[in-house]
Amino acid sequence: MHGLSFHKRKQSHLKSIIIGCIVLIALWIGGIIWIGGRDVARVAHIFSTLSSSLESIKSDVEHFRYSRIQDSLAISRQALAELKLQISSAPTFTVSFSPFQAYQKETLTLISLVDLFVSVGYDLSKITIPLETILLVQEGDSHIKELSEQDKKRILDILTSGLPSITGSRASLDLLLQRLEKISDTSLPSQAVPLKQALYNHAQRVRDILDAAVPYLSVAPALLGHDREMTYLLLFQNNAEVRATGGFIGSYGILTLRNGEIKSFFTDNIYNFDDNAKHLRIPPPKPLRTYGGIRAWYLRDSNWSPDFPTAARQALWFYAREGGTKKIDAVLTLTPDVISSLMRIVGPVSVEDLNFDPDQLRDQLEYQVEKGYERRGIARSERKDVIRLIADELIRRIAKLSIVEWEGIFGVMRARLAEKTLMAYTRDSDLFQFLKDHGWSGEVLQKSSDYLMVVDSNIISLKTDAVMDKKISYTIKENDDGVLKAKVLLTYTNNGTFSWTSTTYKDYVRILIPQGSSHISSPIPLEISQEHGKMVLGAFIEIEPQKTGTLSIEYQLPKHVEEDVKKGLYTLFVQKQSGVIGQEISVVAHFVRPIASYSPLIGSTSKSELGSVEFESLLQTDKEYSITFK
Repeated sequence: MHGLSFHKRKQSHLKSIIIGCIVLIALWIGGIIWIGGRDVARVAHIFSTLSSSLESIKSDVEHFRYSRIQDSLAISRQALAELKLQISSAPTFTVSFSPFQAYQKETLTLISLVDLFVSVGYDLSKITIPLETILLVQEGDSHIKELSEQDKKRILDILTSGLPSITGSRASLDLLLQRLEKISDTSLPSQAVPLKQALYNHAQRVRDILDAAVPYLSVAPALLGHDREMTYLLLFQNNAEVRATGGFIGSYGILTLRNGEIKSFFTDNIYNFDDNAKHLRIPPPKPLRTYGGIRAWYLRDSNWSPDFPTAARQALWFYAREGGTKKIDAVLTLTPDVISSLMRIVGPVSVEDLNFDPDQLRDQLEYQVEKGYERRGIARSERKDVIRLIADELIRRIAKLSIVEWEGIFGVMRARLAEKTLMAYTRDSDLFQFLKDHGWSGEVLQKSSDYLMVVDSNIISLKTDAVMDKKISYTIKENDDGVLKAKVLLTYTNNGTFSWTSTTYKDYVRILIPQGSSHISSPIPLEISQEHGKMVLGAFIEIEPQKTGTLSIEYQLPKHVEEDVKKGLYTLFVQKQSGVIGQEISVVAHFVRPIASYSPLIGSTSKSELGSVEFESLLQTDKEYSITFK
């Protein structure tokens, strides 16, 4: 009986111990759930705060409220510090049961990337806020106030001193985006996924802005005459009368800048300048003399070379030889297409009761300088002063644009530099190297692959290029022995009539092909020479109004191109002639070996079959075609 009583008491103690343990475990689990739930709610709130801060920064940038950005950055930095504390410093027993435990590593990585983005924001705000203070009429207004010369100097000072920070920020954003792409959504708590996406979008947007801006910011101070005068020789090329680097130089100008301020600017009829040098009698290039009857060479014909740096140096030589007195630092050349593009942003221009529309500018200008000036009672020597008047009005209008509208100006500059209707040359070796690196120098490029460049030069044919349709057809064919035969077919259609603007098209065409090409044949005589590391095939053609003419040339490509094909790759680089707009190009390739891939796939119509591929497009910029073999 006593033993039974002892046994019951023992069972009772055991039950009490078990119940006590269960209660303690329940309390422990309950505490964890309460603490974990509290932490989860707090962390989720912080994630939401960070996303809101990023949106605020984006909104402030878009609405030019730069002074508010640092407030949003401060909120972000405070939230980040609390988030790190919540995730990395929570008690081990809590974190181990927290829903964030499985995501802790990638969440901390995301936090570090947000922190990096915030640091970039701080660095950039140190530049943008002072600029905003100088530039804008008031905060939140995108319009630029009238700037004094001192204001412009301060802007250039800020850009110069801030460039290392800007380029460093761009590098940081590249690193941020690369690391962010490696974080999958499944490796993050659901509350963090919107933050990751917002961070990616905002970082990419800022990086893209910096990518577009840095090339200009790198050279803008020097080009705008930061702390020194920068003087440009301006060459206005009319591509309705095509010449090697864009068009006949009908007008020229001198522009001097200091700290972004125009110190002097004038334009003049090129003949007024050349007439002072008639005594020089410098022999012109042979085709100008032979086919155009031109007996002396002047600045107006100086752009004979298709290599713009060479043509620019030739222009500088003529400027000095013909009596130019200004010390020139750089040469800037442009066609009417550049002016038209700017007018599409600022609107039509009216000067001296003359109205100029961007879509009709070339024709309107041509009429005024050839016919209209007489009716307006203007001397022939002053008939091209209207170009200066238009330029003055454009400069005045552009200065009043908002920052948003300036994005359009930069877009125009990039597009026109790419198509080479706008080009620059500078004596400064560092600046010139920058132009080369960005493909803005207009030089004949050196390529180890197959290469083609067609260069037309209108010789005494009025403005007939304005009514010409031109097409380049290039065919390459590989025979069974691996020999590569090329054929260039140029088609010219003269849509004009005999008038004061158009006539029979007389063109000295040069076709630049790889050095070492051989077995050249053509139905008409060719003038063969070597220039700029290329073999140059020259010919003179004439196309009467309402007629179509062709020029066909065949040749064998050099051995090094054949060797590339045997190794599995064929590349053709087609360089666009400066200033020419709307030219069609067709490339057809036939190989004995099957094709594995080809490019470009975008921007042209292409089709392939077995060992053949065909491309058709407009030649708006330089093009590179690539084919790989199986």
